Amino acid sequence: MSPTATAWTRLRTLLRDRQAELRLCVRVTASAVLTLVIGQWLNVPLVLWAVLTAVIVTQTSVGRSLKATIDYFVGTLGGAIYAGAVAVFIPHAGEVALLEVLAIAVAPLVLLATINSSFNVAPATAIIVVLAPTITHSTPIESAFFRLIEVGLGAVVGLLVSLTVFPARAHALAVESAARMLDLVAQALEDLFAGFTGTLAATAILPIQERIGKSIARLDVIYAEVKRERMSQLASEPDLGPLLRTLLRLRHDLVIVGRAAVVPLPQTLQPRLGPPLGRLVSGGI
Repeated sequence: MSPTATAWTRLRTLLRDRQAELRLCVRVTASAVLTLVIGQWLNVPLVLWAVLTAVIVTQTSVGRSLKATIDYFVGTLGGAIYAGAVAVFIPHAGEVALLEVLAIAVAPLVLLATINSSFNVAPATAIIVVLAPTITHSTPIESAFFRLIEVGLGAVVGLLVSLTVFPARAHALAVESAARMLDLVAQALEDLFAGFTGTLAATAILPIQERIGKSIARLDVIYAEVKRERMSQLASEPDLGPLLRTLLRLRHDLVIVGRAAVVPLPQTLQPRLGPPLGRLVSGGI
């Protein structure tokens, strides 16, 4: 096979295996470019923040994009209002006074962000609101207002792009994640059942159980996005709760099987139970 044909085969394989990642790349790029165009058309003072917001809220699924948009805008709104009020009511003409205002504006918001992750962006917003006037020569109120405009523009564009450009529904991602977990379970059964007729070290079980545990944890995260899409009327597919609970019970069953497989079956039972277990793993029964 020629080098060109080999390269083309590898490229087609990459495009086939990385479709989700490539679609996300297109969505994020579209969000950034479209936000920049609209921001320049509207003469947004610092369109940089709008573009960054659009990139941040454009996530792998519509449900995750919706959560990122809400959290980012709520955190920005809270940080802008609080920091703007602090900067207005506390004079800070000197350098020392500016440091004091910055500390008063940031410290409570950091505490709030540690309590509620929806306000993670609030401290950064407070810093921008307090310090931006020293660069742009605007008032704190104007700085807070423009910050909300910038974030609002980026959030709206990012969410609209997530809904229209190769939209990835969390329901489909959850089904794919469940299928991958079942593949892991099928592989694990062969290894675990081999312990009943052979020797299976306890240390060999840990990587198997860890892979399945991570798969369940990933599915939990995606399921939260599925519920968010259903609550926002963005999806009408059946609820995946029963599927998730079934997979979790299967995971618990595998833990018990793994504990039992550490000790082989008695020699008198291995000839009778070994072949049926082998057929069960291979799908013969």
